[in-house]
Amino acid sequence: MDFLLFAIIVIVIVVFARRMGQSPEYSQTTSSSRSTNVHRVSRLSQSYAFKESDIPSNLGLLPGLGLSEAVKRLEEALPPSFEEQLRIRVMELKPSWDRAKYECTFFEIKRYFLMSLIMKNTPMFADEVDDIWHEMLMFTKEYSTFCHTFAGDMIHHAPHRGGKVQLPGERAWFDWIYAHLFEITPFSAVIWHDFFRTPLDHDRLEAIAEQDAEILAEKWFNQEAAKRFPEVRAVVTHLINTAKNERGHAAGHSRYGDTEWSNHTGVQTGLMVAGAMMFYSLMDSDRYSESMGEIVPEEMKDQDQNGDNSNYSSPMGDIDSSSCSSDGSSSGDSGSSCSSGSSCSSGSSCSSCSSGCSSS
Repeated sequence: MDFLLFAIIVIVIVVFARRMGQSPEYSQTTSSSRSTNVHRVSRLSQSYAFKESDIPSNLGLLPGLGLSEAVKRLEEALPPSFEEQLRIRVMELKPSWDRAKYECTFFEIKRYFLMSLIMKNTPMFADEVDDIWHEMLMFTKEYSTFCHTFAGDMIHHAPHRGGKVQLPGERAWFDWIYAHLFEITPFSAVIWHDFFRTPLDHDRLEAIAEQDAEILAEKWFNQEAAKRFPEVRAVVTHLINTAKNERGHAAGHSRYGDTEWSNHTGVQTGLMVAGAMMFYSLMDSDRYSESMGEIVPEEMKDQDQNGDNSNYSSPMGDIDSSSCSSDGSSSGDSGSSCSSGSSCSSGSSCSSCSSGCSSS
């Protein structure tokens, strides 16, 4: 009798529990959970799909720079056999990559090498570009031949620890130079992360205004390459003159709306935004993030896997406080790679067209 009563009680509890499982509150929770999952999948589906058709010819150089000879030399320094071996190796190590992602990322390392030919310090701000660089180094003979054919000397490399935004002053200068050399493609910000996220630093702005072009060329640009290649020397002069002109124009206006960049009809978008960067870095740095967040087009903001670019409005959140000095050294414990014309300290990763880098 006691056993029968116990069994009945158990059955009643089970039936009651099942009915509660179908209660409106439970159904609402389940529906909400499913909705959240669907929303998450929807956001993930917005992540960028790499397309080889988005890769421009001639590295997407802006017109009038006179760097076509350097680009031709770079392309000829990468024979098809080396490119194919490299692609196979990288894609074996990166099974999630498709061919289009590889080609777009490889395209950006070629841009990086061109920048390293021009700049004295070129920090590496893209983990996946750096990954390809690592694999190029495994082909020691081919890589050495590439460097000497393209740059006239070795482009050395030391470790890179990654991180989305580090060396804020150097990243700002990287962005300014990048925008004055190349059109910004649909995949550029996906690979390099947000462009124009941090302002040009005060010391650089003062140097642009006060120091002679020859001093700035020695401080910020690859003088060995400039001596070796006339097209590099010419583009260095162009970049310094442009920086001085932009700073002067920004200083002459109290409102961004009165500058030539606010009315950007016919102006290449990257140059327009770089001009806005110069203005707000100099004239309203306290509101830099807010102001630039309204000006920078969505395609220049990094869309992460959740489709979220809200981190653009709070640029200091994940910035390494250390920075590269203009002579290729690093103050503090930097986590960035750096291409430079002189040696780099052990905290950073660098390439150099004229001397080696120490590594950590």
